[in-house]
Parts: sequence; structure tokens; C-alpha cells
Amino acid sequence: MIIAFISDFGYEDHYAGAMKGAALSINPEVRVVDVCHGIRKFDVLHGAYVLAGASRAFPKGTIFVVVVDPGVGGPRRGILLECDGKFYVGPDNGVFTLIWHDGCRAWEIDMSRFPNADPTFHGRDVFAPVAALLSLGKKPEELGKETRDIILLPVRWGSCGIDSCEGSVIHIDSFGNVISNIRRPSLELGRRYRVRVGKWGGVVPFLKTYAEAEVGEPLLLVNSEGLLELSVREGSARELTGAERLDEFRVLK
Repeated sequence: MIIAFISDFGYEDHYAGAMKGAALSINPEVRVVDVCHGIRKFDVLHGAYVLAGASRAFPKGTIFVVVVDPGVGGPRRGILLECDGKFYVGPDNGVFTLIWHDGCRAWEIDMSRFPNADPTFHGRDVFAPVAALLSLGKKPEELGKETRDIILLPVRWGSCGIDSCEGSVIHIDSFGNVISNIRRPSLELGRRYRVRVGKWGGVVPFLKTYAEAEVGEPLLLVNSEGLLELSVREGSARELTGAERLDEFRVLK
């Protein structure tokens, strides 16, 4: 059994390690994996994107603990999800938006089970223990009450029509790749398209790989998550365009 951790705790403090220790104190045999603790501070959408990208690579039965929790100790709920044979534990603040679909189930965590939880560190005192209990065979219904009312971020998937693909920037990765919410667009490989990202516009080729472009050349491609992105080979599309998340991302056919 695997418990996989994602957080905005960084690597300079003890917080990420304390979460893992809390899980191992309950189930010393469980495997713990650090997916990412470099989520931008308080950035729920960044956490949602990283979770969606990473979770696809893990086997069924994996339990994800996702702690990007600017509302810790406030009225926001703790939530437990089951989607496609995997479990997700964390705050009910939208961080599970990009993995949620109609086939998922959700339970509101019963906080009364954790009377000694520190109000500033639910990652250690609630979410990691819930994950460990799941790894020992506890059923979700033993840990909370089922609900369909979970918080989702106002993120919509883009679309492609006859004349254009319309969407928005959903993520900008550490390479400066500008990633849209347009999934598997109907574009022709090798063809050049007029692109607008935020205030920037240009004509760029739609290619299969970064290597097909010249060094420093911008290009469109479908990334490993199946999303249309604007890149610059061995450069930064973010620097080229000045793009920010939720900017317009448009391709004219």
C-alpha cells in the first residue's frame, strides 16, 4: 500500500516529514512517497494540477494526502474521496477539482475522531492519520459521512470548434511551458497556427515533440497530460508571452 504526499510545505521545515511520521506511527509497513512539496504557497489550483498529473501514474489502491490548506482551522471541511480505485484525503477547498468526476464518491471526515488535532496542522493530525487508517483496511464510511457537496474551483475545460480552439492557461510549469485547459485538440501536425495567449500573439507550428523545433523557436504541442501547451525549445514561453494563469489561450484554425 502506498501513501503519496503533496503539499506546499517546502523542504526547509519539518512539516512534510511530520506528516509522514504520523502515518508511519499508525502503519509502520506502509510505503510513503513524496510526490511534491513545492506547491506554491496557498496555491490550491497549482496543487490540483500537480495531483491530476501525478495520480494517473500511480497504481490502484494508492492513497493521496494533499495539503494545500490556507483555511486550516477554519470552517472548511476535511474530505476523503475515492475515484477510479484510488483514495484522496485533504481539505475541501477545491484541491480535488481536476480529479473529480461523476464516478467519484466523497465522505466528510468526522473531526470528532481527532479531538487532539492541532488547529494549525491538520496535515499531521488528521489527513495523514486518515490515510494510514485507510491503508490498514478502514472503510471510508467508518471515517466520515458520505456527501456529494464538495468544493470545486471555477475551472472549465476548453474546447475546439471548426474555426478555433478556445481555452485558458491552467498552469505554467518550471520550464516556462504555458499549459492550457484544451484537451487533445484537433490540430494538424506540422501546420502553423495563429495563437493568442493573453496579450501575446504569434504564428507557431503544431509539432509532436520539442526536438522538432529549432532552439529558441516557439511551438504548440500536446503534453504528457494530453493538454495543449505553448513552449519554446530550450527557452521559456512564459518569458516570451508574459502569460499568467487564467489568461486567454486561443488557436485559430
